[in-house]
Amino acid sequence: GDSRTWIPYFMSANHCISNQTVASTMETLWNYRSSSCNGSSTDSTYQRLTGGATLLWTKGMSSSSDSSNLDTSFFQLNDEVPSNIYFAGWSSNTISNGTMTGVHNPSGNLTKISFGSYSGDRYTCWSTGDTSFSCSESSSGSFYLIEYSDGGTEGGSSGNKALLEHMKT
Repeated sequence: GDSRTWIPYFMSANHCISNQTVASTMETLWNYRSSSCNGSSTDSTYQRLTGGATLLWTKGMSSSSDSSNLDTSFFQLNDEVPSNIYFAGWSSNTISNGTMTGVHNPSGNLTKISFGSYSGDRYTCWSTGDTSFSCSESSSGSFYLIEYSDGGTEGGSSGNKALLEHMKT
C-alpha cells in the first residue's frame, strides 16, 4: 500500500481547538461506543490516547457574514491510531446530493449515529456570541444543511445542531 495515505489526520472545530498550545494537549478517544445497540457498557476495544497533535491549518468564524467563515481546524495526530481503526476516505468534490451519515460523541457520551440527506442548500454562517451563530442561504456558503431522517446532533457535538435548529425556526 501507499504509506502516504495512512497519515493520522484529524479535523475538529476551530472554536474547540484553535492553536498549537491547545492541540499539544489534545486527547482522542477511539471506539468510545457501547458494546451493544443502545447499550451503556463501553466497547472492550476502547482506547484513550493523550499524545496531542500538530496543528496544520485552522480557520475561525468571525462576526461578519463573510463566506470564508469555516470554524475548522486540521491536525496530524502525534500518536499512532489503534490498529482496529479504519481511515475515512474523502473527496474535494462539492456535495450535490445524496445520503449523509454523522458519527459523533455528544457532550462526551458514547458514540451516536445519525442519517440524513443533503437538502441542496448552502449557507454562510457567522458568530453572534461565544456559543451561538446565525446563518443565511448563500450559493457561495461553506456550510450545508442536512435534513435528518433518523437521529440528530446533540449539544456538545459542535456542528450541525445549531445550524439545523436555526434553519427549522
